[in-house]
Amino acid sequence: MANRRWDLLPGDLLRSVVSRLRADDFVRACSVSREWRLVLLKEPQLLSPAQEFPWLLLPSLRVGELPSSCSFLRIPDRRRFHLPYLPEISGRRCVGSKDGWLVTLDLISLQPRILNPLTRAELPLPFLPTEAPGDEVRIRRRPDGSIYEFWYTRFANHEGNPPSKFPDLYVKKIALSTVPTGVTAVICGCVGINIIALAKPGDDRWSAVPDTPLDDYFEDVVYREDDGRFYAVTGHASVLAFNVDGSMISIVAPGRRLAAVGDIPSHDRYVVCSSGILLQVWRISRCFFLPCGAHREMTVGFHVYKINPDGENNRTCGVPLKDLGDQCLFLGGRCSSVSVRAAGNLGLKKNCIFFTEDFPDTMFYAGKSEMATPFMNVGWYDFVEGKLGCYYPLLLDHVSSDWPAPIWFWPSLI
Repeated sequence: MANRRWDLLPGDLLRSVVSRLRADDFVRACSVSREWRLVLLKEPQLLSPAQEFPWLLLPSLRVGELPSSCSFLRIPDRRRFHLPYLPEISGRRCVGSKDGWLVTLDLISLQPRILNPLTRAELPLPFLPTEAPGDEVRIRRRPDGSIYEFWYTRFANHEGNPPSKFPDLYVKKIALSTVPTGVTAVICGCVGINIIALAKPGDDRWSAVPDTPLDDYFEDVVYREDDGRFYAVTGHASVLAFNVDGSMISIVAPGRRLAAVGDIPSHDRYVVCSSGILLQVWRISRCFFLPCGAHREMTVGFHVYKINPDGENNRTCGVPLKDLGDQCLFLGGRCSSVSVRAAGNLGLKKNCIFFTEDFPDTMFYAGKSEMATPFMNVGWYDFVEGKLGCYYPLLLDHVSSDWPAPIWFWPSLI
């Protein structure tokens, strides 16, 4: 048995075996030999690993590192595994994910690509517009048009920031309609002023969706397959709908100004499609002081509102919900928010909300000083019982990283 050439196993037999395994086992099988990798990646659509708890795409282990590899964590069994050779992400930031595909962004040119890290299939998107809206950010460019540095006009010393930090400030959310060839929506902008830009692979440029009112800004965007439209939520809890070409803008829920929120100390808003139902989710945070003297905004709870896509009977922000049924929500990390049925999925519990940190949390906390403590705000929340759990102990190896927080990744070979 020790002398058998397992790398010469017939391709049909190999695919038959691997199709019964989980996606992480597929990754390991591809690492056995060059022959196995060529066989398995030739027709990945024939392989259908069962849906499971999403993986966390982990940050780099060292400050400033932009590796050509990536690591994942599967939370239920604490298993980690590594893709040792992925040159497609070298010099790029992973800024979004949907259905097994990542959106990566070049840190200098702001050119995004859609990448399946398991098969290494990749499609380019147009360069993002780099004119930051508003007057609070200034950009200095090189002769070729790439960003040399940027700074905030609100600070008297106008201290320049390196271009590698600009994508973390500029790109807030990424949403894809259908992967990999559908329309991508990006919320981009600086200092509370932003736009939604739309493009698909093969386009020459991005087109902008009409702006929000001057005193409002976009917080999240998601694609709803039931009617083929994007839905976006703003800082004032308004929900807007628009077609994939940016037309037919309509206000689904009017929202309300922040001053009317009451005693909620801090909140981020998300929009989620859950079994065809549209939800607006508020993430509630409070400021806590750490023993080292630093302070952190930490998640303490969530509010969930049901939104009628046709705009009827939505009140101001939607109809409050007390129960998510058999659904789990996955939020944060600049990805599209996702709802998944708990039954039959390893590690999932109904009525739970799983969350990771949003920008700008890790930009301000990661790699800044010895008092910096990134990735504390990653965990789960039982929506019915009001209980919280934290995944911070699983991420201790990465606390010195200056990458953004881990993002949810749903493994797929298609």
